Amino acid sequence: VGSWKNIDLDIKEIRKDRPVKKIFIMFDADMFGKWEVFKQLVSLSDMLFSVFPFVRIKCGCWHAADGKGIDDLYHNGNISTIQYKDIPEISTIYYKVLDDSLEQFGYSSVREIPEEKVSEFRAYLQESEETAILS
Repeated sequence: VGSWKNIDLDIKEIRKDRPVKKIFIMFDADMFGKWEVFKQLVSLSDMLFSVFPFVRIKCGCWHAADGKGIDDLYHNGNISTIQYKDIPEISTIYYKVLDDSLEQFGYSSVREIPEEKVSEFRAYLQESEETAILS
């Protein structure tokens, strides 16, 4: 998730041989319940937008029940369930749902969630985000 440093250099190399018109980012489906992972998606897309402003960047999203990773999705026969979303759109939705979820649980930030409640909160957030983003 955080190992995308210098990926812009790789894309620039690829562009020497062929045009790159679209970039699809595929993180695991459970990124919706893991705010640290979603933050990496936003950081990666921000960097790509700044370096390649004329390249269309999309995020592949799907329900975690269909498969955690893109490989699971494929092997489970659910590859057609992927929805390709614009990152600014899902980011706006994501942070709104996160804020609403924190408020519902009585927290003002993710740092306030007690360790013993993190799993419960992540599961709730995952389900809420999937409903909001993939419906």
